[in-house]
Amino acid sequence: ELFVFQKKIGWRLDNRGHLHAFTMEFFPLLIRDYSRRLGNNDPSLTDLNLKCAGMSDEKFFEPILRGLHKNNQVQIVDLYGNDLADGVESFASILSANKSIRVLKLDRNRINCESVKCIAKGLESNSTIEEITMDDNEIGPDGAEAFAEMLRNNKSIKKISLRSNRVGNRGSIALFNGLKDNTSVEQVCLSFNDIKGLEVANALRDLLQTNHTIKIFRIWGNSLGATGGEKVAKGLEQNHGLQELYLGQTDMGDDGAIAFGDALRKNKTLKKLYLYRNAIGTKGAMGLASGLRLNLTLETLKLGLFEEQDENYCKAIREIMYWLQLNRSGRQNVYEHAISLPYPLWAHVFASVSEQPEVLNYFLRAKPDLFIS
Repeated sequence: ELFVFQKKIGWRLDNRGHLHAFTMEFFPLLIRDYSRRLGNNDPSLTDLNLKCAGMSDEKFFEPILRGLHKNNQVQIVDLYGNDLADGVESFASILSANKSIRVLKLDRNRINCESVKCIAKGLESNSTIEEITMDDNEIGPDGAEAFAEMLRNNKSIKKISLRSNRVGNRGSIALFNGLKDNTSVEQVCLSFNDIKGLEVANALRDLLQTNHTIKIFRIWGNSLGATGGEKVAKGLEQNHGLQELYLGQTDMGDDGAIAFGDALRKNKTLKKLYLYRNAIGTKGAMGLASGLRLNLTLETLKLGLFEEQDENYCKAIREIMYWLQLNRSGRQNVYEHAISLPYPLWAHVFASVSEQPEVLNYFLRAKPDLFIS
């Protein structure tokens, strides 16, 4: 059964797919049931979903904690929106001992720097948690530094999300430095964190140049600026692991976009690049189009609309769309794998783009030797 709570009304989805509403007067019974099932290691309880469930009340939270101390079946713990605040410190003691939890969601719980220090300490010796999200909390720079120190020792976490935590420059630089030597984290989100300026951009550049494990990086809504964008692009040039980079609303403008165009000439792994709301005009679009001529891997590029669209801007956008279409259709195979790809398989390659005349024409012109007997 799935239980979802919103304010004073709960919704229960039974195993027949029927949805039932009930008042929060039923909640103590649910807590008692969950606690019993946790303590008994009920194998059917693997996803502990307690979103917006009023867990800030100690009489509700303590039975759950006791049950989790003994449990080795639950793999997902979702405590979104419970205003746990200092109560998180009690939960942190479970982390060092528990061997079953894989995903921990603590978004919107008013977690401050002292609470996150306890969580970080528990995670240092934890070897099973692979994903932790703490979006929309109050960990600040000190909390980010404690989290960064944990990343130097933890070898299991693959996904981290700390969106909207006001970590600032000091906190973000500490996290970037902590991630340099980390070989397990594959996804990072630090969007909307009051990060700004050249110092942070330099630290992110250094991270991209040294860490090739991270595959997805989100840093939306932070004022890196044009020069900052250039620094990040420089790091991307030497990175050979990142597949998705989200840099919307970072104030990079045309100069930053041109720098990313240059980076795309050298980068061979990036597949998605999001540059929404960066006031990228004609010069920036032309720079990106130029870079894509030599890039074989980027398949998605999001720019958003630019208000002043002249003829050259529209031409650059059309060219960008053309190169992206080629990449999605397998342009990399034509250039990098033509020798190793068995001849009979080329029929499948061309058949896959047979309804795209522009792409098929490009492939035929690029590899005429395939049709010479």
